[in-house]
Amino acid sequence: MPKFYTAEEVSEMNSAETSEDQSDTSNGSYESSFEHQSFKLQRPKRVAKIPVGEYEATISKIKQTREPSYEDREILVDRVAVLLELDYKSLVTGKEEHGFVQKRMNLSFHEKAKLSEFLRAATGDLPDEVDSDALIGKKVKITILHNESKAGDTYDNVAKFSKVK
Repeated sequence: MPKFYTAEEVSEMNSAETSEDQSDTSNGSYESSFEHQSFKLQRPKRVAKIPVGEYEATISKIKQTREPSYEDREILVDRVAVLLELDYKSLVTGKEEHGFVQKRMNLSFHEKAKLSEFLRAATGDLPDEVDSDALIGKKVKITILHNESKAGDTYDNVAKFSKVK
């Protein structure tokens, strides 16, 4: 878990560094005042914010995209991206938060496709045609799971859609 610093802590660290780094540069050489320090630079890990579980979410935005395929980055596929609004207790802050999670789905009306599952949750059936504007504001139940990447990042994943009862 990355360490987060308050603005006051950052200010104190910067003051300490500034006072330590005062050097005479009149001769153009920093060598006498520059001391080597050994340290490791590490990319911060992405952490999931939303706990695993079921949530009621509101469809906030929808857009159609054309993106590289997950299997072959040279092939473009049509997808639908849905932005969902929800309330949750943050895993990062421990506080109740209001936020968003996004789900990208292949543009497929196959009965087992994730887009079909989404449409059944939002409309109650699987229509042959749907106006995306008619879906804005509708409520759906989502199941959040966490997925971990090979790099060790953890992502909030909308694993399932179902109808709000």
